Amino acid sequence: MTAEIIPNDLTGPELIEQLLFEDIDEINIDLAEFVPLANKIADAAATFIAKADKRLSDDKRPLLGENRRRISTAIVAAKQVIKISDDMSRQLRLHGTRITKQQPNTDDVEAADE
Repeated sequence: MTAEIIPNDLTGPELIEQLLFEDIDEINIDLAEFVPLANKIADAAATFIAKADKRLSDDKRPLLGENRRRISTAIVAAKQVIKISDDMSRQLRLHGTRITKQQPNTDDVEAADE
């Protein structure tokens, strides 16, 4: 990395935070440790889907009847887990954003929830 990429006013934990999460302008250091955990949840679900799909297409050891239905249902659930973990990551990043950017009006959010 060049010095131009790293803002001059970052030091210590803030510098590490910026280097770890380059795609995010800023993230709260108190929440940063949870973003990789949310990503691991998505990775585990994706691994499950890949292995389950492979097993469903295995002609040598076919899953039939109830077992096939169960694994197919589990794949659907794993796809939902990926969506949820993506939402978890997004929420950690949104709520972790410091007040250096324009923040959404909380009145609008509360009104939308009602």
